[in-house]
Amino acid sequence: GWRFWASRLNEGARLAAVAGSDDHTPDDDRDRAVGRPATVVSAEDRTEPAIVDALRAGRTYVRVQGATGPALDLSAEREGHRVGLGGEIAPGAVTLRVHISGADAGRLDWVLNGAVLASVGIPVSGELTRPCTLRPGDWVSVIVRDHAGR
Repeated sequence: GWRFWASRLNEGARLAAVAGSDDHTPDDDRDRAVGRPATVVSAEDRTEPAIVDALRAGRTYVRVQGATGPALDLSAEREGHRVGLGGEIAPGAVTLRVHISGADAGRLDWVLNGAVLASVGIPVSGELTRPCTLRPGDWVSVIVRDHAGR
């Protein structure tokens, strides 16, 4: 799913990252549990209109491990202006910032237009920054991996 999503973004589509799960064999506990993967939505409140607005704006990320997966906050800053998930920022030199919790001994991939710029260890603080120069149409993402690379 990730490569499909990245390809559509590179074609100019504006798609929110979403995931879903279901279970057609509830009496068989060997398959995947409902809620793995899960979509995290950054909404103003827990009302349906606020959640739909956040989905439309792309203020989402996917936890492939479900609700117990790492939590993150990604933003970009340029000349005192900061935008979060799903936001747009003017092209030029920006500082990417991410705060991650629940990713002990993990790694973070900084991604620009679907290509990994760098892979770095996640410090105990969970705080990472990276300078980046953006051109019109560029998009940024991160991939958080556990100690085994998943």
